Amino acid sequence: MHAQALAKHAQHVLAMRERVSKNKLDAVLRYEREYKATIVDHDFKSGRLVLMRNSRVEDSLDSKMDPRYLGPLVVIRRTKGGSYILAELNGSVLGGRVAQFRVIPYHARQKIELPQKIHDLIDVSPQTLEELVNDDKSVKQEYQYQPLGKNLYGIDRIQLQDGESDSDLSISELEGEEYPPDVENDEFDDENNSAPIASRLRNARIATK
Repeated sequence: MHAQALAKHAQHVLAMRERVSKNKLDAVLRYEREYKATIVDHDFKSGRLVLMRNSRVEDSLDSKMDPRYLGPLVVIRRTKGGSYILAELNGSVLGGRVAQFRVIPYHARQKIELPQKIHDLIDVSPQTLEELVNDDKSVKQEYQYQPLGKNLYGIDRIQLQDGESDSDLSISELEGEEYPPDVENDEFDDENNSAPIASRLRNARIATK
């Protein structure tokens, strides 16, 4: 009896594998039917402007003001697996592949002129580009692409490099920096907090205009 059970074991395992594969395929097809209105397959071509999802800040509790998407970036090539090779507008190619779910289209308000041959933009050779496509390495989530933006007062903020602090900046770099004038009113001095917070904020906002 034991020998007969062992003889049937291979048949049972094969049947179970076929059944599991069929159930997995049915689940995928059912998921596509249920969410066909929300599933979007962006097949970006070379030269398309896109944004890259900043996955680094998703699990950080102190990054509410950091950008959720980085860019704009230029699509250089799409790999067979669906990931993308991206480059910055200055031609610097990101050192790795970017997963498909991290890339969304970028709609520019003004037309951005790019070379007709996108390979004329990048600063890597075709051999290096082919190595990036065939490499299994992907762009790290802590990719430090930070575009210059505007702070609260509409002044260009200074982009600090790794390990650089405000004290490391030279005086010449700070000469063009302007700050809102202080509110010259003793009523709203830090030592006198008797005025309502809303009034202090309103007067501070008027003073910065």
